[in-house]
Amino acid sequence: HFPPNGNYRCSYGGCEAGASGSIWVDTATVVCVMPQLAEPGRVQISISANAQQYMLPQQGTAGQFSVFGINSVSPQCGSSNGDAMLTVRGDLIVDPDDSTRNLNEMYCRFGRVTLSGKTKLGIDYQSGFKLFAFHSKAVLSERAPGALECKVPDWPIETSDFALTLEGTFVQSDPETGDGYYHGQWDATPSITFDSFYQPEILLLPGPGNQMLPHPYIVEPTLGPVQGGTRVTVAGLGFDFARYGPNTGNNLYPAWSPSKPLCNKEPIPSCKFGTTVTRRVEILNNETLVCITPVLPEPIESTQTVVIEVALDGQTYSTASPSIQYTFHPEHRVTSFYPSAGVRTGGTVITVRGEAFVDSDIGDVENNRAAPKVLTCVFISVDSPSIRYVSQSTRFLSPEEITCVSPSIPAPAEFLLDVSLSGQIADSQLSGSGIRYVFYQDPSITNLRDDVGSVYGGEVVAVEGESFVNLETLFCRFGDVVVPGTLVAGSIECVSPPSDEPKTVDVEVTLNGIDYSVTVPPKRYTFFDLVSVEPSSGPIHGGTFIYATIAGGPDMTFFKPNGAARFNIQGRVGDIEEAVFSGVYDAATGRIEFSPPRDALTDSFKRVAFEATGELPFRISLTATRRFAAFPGRNFILYDATFQSVLPCASGNCRDLALPKSGLEYPVTFTGAGLVGVDSIKCGYVPLGASEPAGGAAATFAAFQQGAQPAVVYDGTFDPVARQVYCKSPPLQPDDAQEGWA
Repeated sequence: HFPPNGNYRCSYGGCEAGASGSIWVDTATVVCVMPQLAEPGRVQISISANAQQYMLPQQGTAGQFSVFGINSVSPQCGSSNGDAMLTVRGDLIVDPDDSTRNLNEMYCRFGRVTLSGKTKLGIDYQSGFKLFAFHSKAVLSERAPGALECKVPDWPIETSDFALTLEGTFVQSDPETGDGYYHGQWDATPSITFDSFYQPEILLLPGPGNQMLPHPYIVEPTLGPVQGGTRVTVAGLGFDFARYGPNTGNNLYPAWSPSKPLCNKEPIPSCKFGTTVTRRVEILNNETLVCITPVLPEPIESTQTVVIEVALDGQTYSTASPSIQYTFHPEHRVTSFYPSAGVRTGGTVITVRGEAFVDSDIGDVENNRAAPKVLTCVFISVDSPSIRYVSQSTRFLSPEEITCVSPSIPAPAEFLLDVSLSGQIADSQLSGSGIRYVFYQDPSITNLRDDVGSVYGGEVVAVEGESFVNLETLFCRFGDVVVPGTLVAGSIECVSPPSDEPKTVDVEVTLNGIDYSVTVPPKRYTFFDLVSVEPSSGPIHGGTFIYATIAGGPDMTFFKPNGAARFNIQGRVGDIEEAVFSGVYDAATGRIEFSPPRDALTDSFKRVAFEATGELPFRISLTATRRFAAFPGRNFILYDATFQSVLPCASGNCRDLALPKSGLEYPVTFTGAGLVGVDSIKCGYVPLGASEPAGGAAATFAAFQQGAQPAVVYDGTFDPVARQVYCKSPPLQPDDAQEGWA
């Protein structure tokens, strides 16, 4: 019922095609030329024979028409290798209800065909020449329902145009080369384009001249946890979607020229670790990108090594030659570490114990093909977990043990110590250890209370200073000898160790058992020994003046820089408090002279008497706190000796010798009560004659008892069996006026 002379118009869902949009064929056929529509969709076609009244809609689908349109393509940039599949999304590009569709006639077109129908100039893949157009067959997408997929070009194209037809037929334009194009209804829009980029390279040496890139390694790090999250830096060229590279269809841009055009409209890069893909990729510049490792789909009990590959279009992967490997490690644990505290300024060597520790391999150092050792300890602030520090250095000992050197931090604080096998400090790289580590201020020593003691040790030394913390690992170090310490009233008290010889040593303290204080100038402690006690015996009624010699090594001084005495020297016989004597060091003789206490009224020496005889230790104190030290073998013998007679003797009390004046020395035997074997026995002789005091020998002896000194003294020897003392007699010449000896 189409009259031959009608003024025909075609309408597509209310959009009129215009006078030129319809052609009358016969009374049963009118050809409608479809106009450009605002949007795709299913529309009702209606016809008017007078350009005014349109026929009413037909029942069913006889008058329905499907208008397809593309909405997007992905990726908008693809590798010029031509391996990627382009996903085309749109409206009604796939329509199962349209029985007229022929799946073998769907094509994608990249670029534009020339007016003469050519898609290329010259031979295929000719360096310096690009293609005008590239056609590839479109197929139904299995990954994206309702979408189509087609292969991307494998050579650069002149323009970025993209179009899709669902009913293309091939038309040959050049019989000699076989070149041609596909004729059909093509849908395209200026906003939907496609560009090719040159396949990037993973490498360190980019080309002529072997100019090194600003990366010491191709991949860093090469080790990370199975739970992923490791930021792996990959070095190479062409990571900025360069549209042209070496030997491609454009001779205007040298390989990797900085002025080359870029294709970066919709970057969808990906990295592949073995068979596991991650799209968490950060492109930093032409030479650097960062792949964030994925979570492996299955847990692992030992390390698993895979190959790293990179695809800028998410499909076409590049790898190094030879390939670069990355190792996933199983979850590791930190169970303990020692010490649990260290100085704020760092440098503490910490031994960390745990499970599944792995050391990163430095790999092929000569070719710089692998990452450095990245094992590290991480210190996480308890108060501000975002504040983190890493160890100065870390050493792998075994899968159960490592050591690390603590960092320096601004102020004392508590941290959590953890271990990262990848060298990165994000939580995903750590074991989750909740064990605390304390940074304390470096301790300093200001004074030693009692800086001298016996070589036999055992004396409490109070170390005074600043920044002391009460930890279980307090120690004092005397030279090279370490002893435990205890914090008491702000000071560290340590018991001095024995010393193999008298000497002066530096004293330092540690709060953690490892880091010792550094005191400038050093505080020094002197170990001294009692060399001799002279005499080593005396009567119980007192009156003996004692001299002692002590040794403290070559560095021992008895005087302060201002000339004052350094020590409060005191001596004591046994544990008798009354038998305490003040000592004064005589620099001329090198001895200490001990004086008995003085009478408060007369200022004269008081005789210190003892109740019983015996051998008592002679103790010395050089400290203000009067800590007396005893020395084995250095004892003082108290005796109650009474001189009774001498042989040979004259008549009477038998205290005067009876010997010839022959000029010879004769043996003399002394007998008495309470004689003992000491090493300081002396025999004293008082001359008898004109100078004899009134009263005779008895008066002479009495004067001797009051302090008079004999004229001649000989060493004596004690006979323990006979309980007698043997001496020699002084000689007298025949013509001496002296009569003899008392």
